[in-house]
Amino acid sequence: MRATRTDRRLASRGAAAAALLAACACAERAGDTGYAGTWSLGNERVRSTLSIVETGDGYRVRLGLRTSDGKGEVRCGWDGRCDEIFDGARAREWKLGVRRDPESGRLVLTTEMREIGEARASLRSVDELVVEPGGRSLRAWTLERNGQEFAREARPTRVYEKVGDRVEDPPR
Repeated sequence: MRATRTDRRLASRGAAAAALLAACACAERAGDTGYAGTWSLGNERVRSTLSIVETGDGYRVRLGLRTSDGKGEVRCGWDGRCDEIFDGARAREWKLGVRRDPESGRLVLTTEMREIGEARASLRSVDELVVEPGGRSLRAWTLERNGQEFAREARPTRVYEKVGDRVEDPPR
């Protein structure tokens, strides 16, 4: 018996649906795994990625940042040491530290930045990280910036969106 045009079309659609389903099954999923995973924040000009892993002794974080024009980026290792590169030259050294607040149980991220060169100006910020209900958003509330503490209602905030439950090149 010969297949009709309709039979071939249905078979083709069925094969396409099966391929789509298989692709979706293999795609990275982002669920509610608490802090662990990869988080992203940004716009068309700059994008940052915050990777968080839970280790036996706490958590480790790694930040990545890149401008869309390719002129600026921040490269970090799991040891918390980072280099800020601008126009191909090292502009700042960064140091990231993370700890769990014993009272709230939330993670607290400390970022220290020091310019390279003679000026050696430095910046420091302390952010409280809060996983929003559902586990798909991570809110970073700034508690302190360069010694200035912020009242709860005046705290600057940023919201990262979860892009995956895993991280690339986890610490060993």
